[in-house]
Amino acid sequence: MLLLLNVIGTLPESLGDLTGITYLQTYGTKLSGSLPESLNNLLKLNTLKLSNYGGTMTGTVPSVVGSMTKLVELNLEHVKLHSEYFE
Repeated sequence: MLLLLNVIGTLPESLGDLTGITYLQTYGTKLSGSLPESLNNLLKLNTLKLSNYGGTMTGTVPSVVGSMTKLVELNLEHVKLHSEYFE
């Protein structure tokens, strides 16, 4: 489980190095930029919750999210991302 509180800025590419995590949540964050492509490495992830209050996170949801077979909960609250999977 990884809970990121009050983060300001971008999510680092090194997040993808945490290949064993099953739960990732941000709360009270002001994120900018886009989701790192390194999320491709989080194949055990079953919960991804990104809350972005007052941030400017934009871009696209990496296509791998659509093929994460263990992902059962995806919450992108206040995140302005685009994807062919989630319209």
